[in-house]
Amino acid sequence: MYCCYRIKNDILLHQVSAAMQVMLLPFVEVSFGKNVDADLRPDWTWYINGVSIHGELDRGTEGYRQARDRMHEYTKRRDFVLWVAPTQVRLDGLRERAKCIRSHALFKLADSETITDYAGHTIHLAEISDLLQGQGA
Repeated sequence: MYCCYRIKNDILLHQVSAAMQVMLLPFVEVSFGKNVDADLRPDWTWYINGVSIHGELDRGTEGYRQARDRMHEYTKRRDFVLWVAPTQVRLDGLRERAKCIRSHALFKLADSETITDYAGHTIHLAEISDLLQGQGA
């Protein structure tokens, strides 16, 4: 994976997996690594209509406590955050713990293009731009 800094070997798989998720919205500006918000440190950030959608790739290697701690960081912002999980069980577990960010949390299985909101309603990619326009107003 090419970027403007060296990726440590222990996070290379994570970064490559995150890059694959970014392909969902290939037509928008995206930032990775050291170019994302230094306080939140998401895996990536999409920029659509001047609003940010932060991406968090959860590979199931950490406990729910760490995920909940990450979610708490997003209570300080109103930007959308997309949580990507490897299995439906893990995705449901993340959703259950996301009450603190339910107004701006989105969820997706790693091998699916379907994005859902906190309530489990499907959000089509075309709708994300509309949601962001309404949020920025």
